[in-house]
Amino acid sequence: IRRAEIKDQDRSATITLKDRKQFLDFSFSGSLALGTLNRIFTNRFFGNGKLTGTLQAAMGKENPLDSTATGTLEGNDIVIPWGLSAPVRIDGFSLHADNNILTLDSVVAALGESHVSLNGKVTALADGFVVDMDVSADKLKVNEIQLALRPEKRGGELKKDGEHKAGQTTERIVRGVVRFNFSSLVFGGYTFSPI
Repeated sequence: IRRAEIKDQDRSATITLKDRKQFLDFSFSGSLALGTLNRIFTNRFFGNGKLTGTLQAAMGKENPLDSTATGTLEGNDIVIPWGLSAPVRIDGFSLHADNNILTLDSVVAALGESHVSLNGKVTALADGFVVDMDVSADKLKVNEIQLALRPEKRGGELKKDGEHKAGQTTERIVRGVVRFNFSSLVFGGYTFSPI
């Protein structure tokens, strides 16, 4: 699909895809009600919110560090069907991109019973990703998140960690600062909270 126009009674959006030798070009423009996607892809649920904005991206197929993007995007009430044991729910988000810098202005997400807010920047440089992020939550249940992030069973087996095709590397360097602010953290049978 190189270009798709999705319209409903109140909104319209245009999505383009172009496959180049080293990049996959993607663009989104307009406003898209996720209920429309639910009706198109009947075996998936994307939530009941919407996506709004204008975003162009060139994604490096062999090296994600070569990816660039420009524009803004925001949305609410989104379910990401990533094939995990539990869905990732995005209550709301707002982001903007400027070449190799992706800025998360505001993200409120839920995985199981853990609700997390984050904002900050991710910069793609020649030698790796640089992260500068603030993450906060009332209560973070680590075990629940670990279970939810396990891939769904397909054919009775789970894909092993690090499994990839021969000759293909998945190692990427990530460095930077992530500041955590939790009222409490639950790990195993223990609850950690400040005195």
